[in-house]
Amino acid sequence: MLQLMKQLLESNNNTLEAAMIMKMALKILWSCTQFSLPTSTVAGAAAEGGQGCGALTGWLEVILVILRKELPEASEGKEPLGQPTTVEERNAWPWWKLKKWSLQLLVRWFHRYGMPKYAADEDKPFAEAFSKVWAPALLEPIMTMLALRSQGRFCTDRCVQLALTFMESSIQIGSTYKLLKPHMHFVMANVVFPLLCLTDDDLELFDTDPHEFVRKGSDFMEEFNDPVMAAKNLLEGIMKHRKKDNLPAFLDFLTNELNKYLATDDASKDYRTKDGCMHAIGCLNEILKESKKCVPQGFVYKSVYDRYLRVKLNLNNIYD
Repeated sequence: MLQLMKQLLESNNNTLEAAMIMKMALKILWSCTQFSLPTSTVAGAAAEGGQGCGALTGWLEVILVILRKELPEASEGKEPLGQPTTVEERNAWPWWKLKKWSLQLLVRWFHRYGMPKYAADEDKPFAEAFSKVWAPALLEPIMTMLALRSQGRFCTDRCVQLALTFMESSIQIGSTYKLLKPHMHFVMANVVFPLLCLTDDDLELFDTDPHEFVRKGSDFMEEFNDPVMAAKNLLEGIMKHRKKDNLPAFLDFLTNELNKYLATDDASKDYRTKDGCMHAIGCLNEILKESKKCVPQGFVYKSVYDRYLRVKLNLNNIYD
């Protein structure tokens, strides 16, 4: 299967059939690594002294190529041609599915096997190689993917969610955080924060079916693949593991956004920005209360956030 994937990628085969074949190969690989790494991978990584990932090295090479592959709009006339225009059709398009399965594998390998601090003893060589060699290499195309929406381009919700989950693990590793550190403001302000703001679909659902709006916001199965929950988890991870570098700057960002909101006339106020700021403050409440510098403000943040939720959702009327 690996040789077939290499052949398809090297020949630059941009047909839907090629994408579906490669997707099926990755799904099979997903099943093969669901409970443990293959013996050949463990033995190979150990023999390479933490410099390679054994039998998975070739797979990581093709996954890197897949993640780097640009998926242009249909109107651009570039290969692969024919990207659909509706969200539902895009989510089902084999080329986006291929990227999704690539990210899904990376997230599992990183979280379960690729972090030296948490890896089982037999997986330590793989963890060393993945965290020091492959995770830094994979960050570049993953960051490029996360930047698509800020550029007005499309990326599926599932790919965003998986990319954010990969980044959440990257925050904890020195070799990857070193690469991320210069870009943390962009990550928090241009990737995480917009996801915490209300969308047109959220507002329409709240207007037409407030009960469903509340249910969806507290449904565990909805949260599992939700990029909003992944953004919240990443934000909490950043402040848990790298608080000193990032908390003051992010609080300054939120303060500036709220000041801009207050300075804008009522007719032009972007209330979604205010909602996003309150959402972020709610996510950070426990962390703010633990910080000596933010303890007094932390309780204020929590009180304001709770009051804001009650007003926004009018929960008493909904549940009555």
